[in-house]
Amino acid sequence: MSSRLRSRLWLVGVGSGRTDWLRWLEILGSPLLGPGVLSLYDISVGIKLLCDDALAFRPTSIVGINRGGSIVGGWVAKQVGLPYIHSAIVNFDLSPELRVDCTATSATLGTRILLVDDAKRKGEHMREAAAHLRRQNPNAQIRRCVLLEMVLPHQGPEKDAFREAALERSGFVTTRSDVTLPWDPS
Repeated sequence: MSSRLRSRLWLVGVGSGRTDWLRWLEILGSPLLGPGVLSLYDISVGIKLLCDDALAFRPTSIVGINRGGSIVGGWVAKQVGLPYIHSAIVNFDLSPELRVDCTATSATLGTRILLVDDAKRKGEHMREAAAHLRRQNPNAQIRRCVLLEMVLPHQGPEKDAFREAALERSGFVTTRSDVTLPWDPS
């Protein structure tokens, strides 16, 4: 069976009324997930996919978005041999010009920036951080990746204004909103 297409069943819980199986099907390198909390082992599988992609990209720096992106970015940085990451704090409660706080400069970021987040739901944080980095580093290549990509139907009054954020790599892809990461608040 090809490494690009394989199916696995993992027992993640036992008991009546609970999620008993987490099923994922890997298509083109991104496993599709069922409901449940991803374990650290599951996370390490997704991180490996992101690290393989990062090694091919050869980033000069990694920027993690908010807390979750910094967790994943730090894990990837350690695996690819970068000594530290930069953080971009995205806060939609602030005006557009103050929405992204990233103190890294063009000189410290270099020309190949890996922008990392832990999860993408609507993609607003990724879109804002990428736009900020492009304004500050117009000649840099920016590669966007997430550990968990949630492909969900858009809901909300801003449907006409909603714009999907593009990604170059995802560790996992799900169409469910009930898949969570170990560091997510319960």
